[in-house]
Amino acid sequence: MAVEMRKISSGDEGIDEAHKQLVELAVAIDGACDAGDYDAVSDDGMQRLLDLANTVFELEQAAMEELSYSKAHDHIEEHEILIATIENAVGKVKSRSPALIKDSVGVMLFSISGHIETMDVPLADHISKKIRKPPVAMRRSSEPLIRPQSPSGHGAPPASGRRSGGDDAGANLKTIIVNTYASALMDLKVSRGMTGEGAKNVAYEVTARAVNKATGKKITGEFVKQIIISQ
Repeated sequence: MAVEMRKISSGDEGIDEAHKQLVELAVAIDGACDAGDYDAVSDDGMQRLLDLANTVFELEQAAMEELSYSKAHDHIEEHEILIATIENAVGKVKSRSPALIKDSVGVMLFSISGHIETMDVPLADHISKKIRKPPVAMRRSSEPLIRPQSPSGHGAPPASGRRSGGDDAGANLKTIIVNTYASALMDLKVSRGMTGEGAKNVAYEVTARAVNKATGKKITGEFVKQIIISQ
């Protein structure tokens, strides 16, 4: 987690300060884990990390929209995956199990570091070369950031057979969840090299967030897990 801040210095005061706080906290958590001091990885510290990540991502998204950044879509999708990874780690830290904390926080820190190196460094360089207009109000896009897809990349197929409206909606939701989970799991393996239970846990959270954005539902990662296990 040793990151040179100058590499992600964009000249945007808000983004740079939020990045600085995020990296400092991540480095502190990394140091505690390296020392085996998992008691030092607190619930409050992890929630603070999640809040900082959301702040950074909102500021970055506003900047990317303002500057018509060509890699914005990929960057925003990475944000969704990273937030799910952090949320998974937050949940595991609450368990106070050293083994769960070690695994989930390790994956989280690896993902943060990788995101900074592959996504934030190029963005910071792009922002620093542009003359920024006065700050605009931040807003979240209503467009789903991760669209439900089958592993082949095509949209989720409609449920077959005749059903009542409620049954049909439930079947469609289940299909969307299964296909989105498969796509998320494959993406984590291909783009991040993540496999095993750690990847599954992150994929549950990624799927829940994606399905909620696409459908307006409020399902949880645990709900997704139960659907997948029941297959």
